[in-house]
Amino acid sequence: PAAATAAIVEVARRLGADDVAIARLTPTMIGEKADLPHDYVICMIVGEDYAKALQGPRAIEDESTRVYLRCAEISTALAAHVRAMGYPALAHHNGACDIQAIPAMYAAGLGELGKHGSLIHPKLGASHRPGFVTTTMPLAAGEPHIFGVQDVCLHCNLCANNCPADAIPRS
Repeated sequence: PAAATAAIVEVARRLGADDVAIARLTPTMIGEKADLPHDYVICMIVGEDYAKALQGPRAIEDESTRVYLRCAEISTALAAHVRAMGYPALAHHNGACDIQAIPAMYAAGLGELGKHGSLIHPKLGASHRPGFVTTTMPLAAGEPHIFGVQDVCLHCNLCANNCPADAIPRS
């Protein structure tokens, strides 16, 4: 499983994923009515260009759409690669899939939950989008990566101070 995991991570990175991690698939990661007979979820993220956020709403929408499309392309290609190796695999594209993104990415070790409800990656922050592949291929699952987000969120208030709807509580 460790060698297979390293190979899958390498393929996903070659396809364009900025980070990749594996989690054992659990019921909390699966949509309510979904039936996924798989054991693992390969979680991938692609970073967004933060500079686009400074260019206004249209640029943010364009960047988000571009990165979601890229994630879908990577997930689809990686699932095809896993199937070519002889294992069942299904690509999942965030927003219209059976995978609950945050529980899967957290369990795989891609980040911690921020006060604003999104996953904070250690290098990309919250500026990323996910893609997923579920499979029965024997892989080595990661574990949550705790690097201090909760401590920062208790005192920072950056997201709360900048939330236009005041939907994020201040510490």
